[in-house]
Amino acid sequence: PVAAATDVVEVRVRAVARTGRAEAGTALRMSIYNPVDERFDTVVELAPANTNAHTLAFETTSLRHVTNERQLRVTVVGEIAPGARSDLRVDLVEVTLVARATPP
Repeated sequence: PVAAATDVVEVRVRAVARTGRAEAGTALRMSIYNPVDERFDTVVELAPANTNAHTLAFETTSLRHVTNERQLRVTVVGEIAPGARSDLRVDLVEVTLVARATPP
């Protein structure tokens, strides 16, 4: 943990997700909330060719994605074309804070 957001040099986020169907029009997306502009910024998008687990990952050094309460909001979305019922499974969400090195 860090005492202040400015002590963080980089934020690394990794998620593992899968959809119950994978066909034309299927997409997995990961977004990070931007409280400055009050919107979600899509940072990763992929079109899965199968229903296996897929890794979505990104890094950022932007503080505009950290709230005044020192919170970070990440979403994983599965978009599937109309048809048979399906599901989205998120197997893992991992957030790593890379802290600024403190002088000895």
